[in-house]
Amino acid sequence: MIGYKKTNGNFYQTIFKTDLIDFCRVMLGEDTNPLMKNAIIVFRDSAPNLFKKCPYEGEIVVTNASIDDKKAFLNLFPTGVYKHEFLIFYGNKSKIGVFKLFTEFKNELVSILLK
Repeated sequence: MIGYKKTNGNFYQTIFKTDLIDFCRVMLGEDTNPLMKNAIIVFRDSAPNLFKKCPYEGEIVVTNASIDDKKAFLNLFPTGVYKHEFLIFYGNKSKIGVFKLFTEFKNELVSILLK
């Protein structure tokens, strides 16, 4: 996963990169990446169709997801617009897709746009 913060215009500056994350292991509760653990806690109630065991087939659509600010890690992010890119791999094969998540942190309210 790569995280970017929007600066001037439509330019996004890289603010963090993580190691490869095995999404199937995350869904089984086996992944130890603290960022992914926090994301699961935040999104579990608002996007239940996202949390299935692998293998995934077809599209996964999440709309109107909301975040419980009591569970969220909002204090980690200053006010601004962020882009998170998840590179999708299948097994040990090459990249098969990219999932982009755009978030806006403003006054402890989060607006989520999936693209």
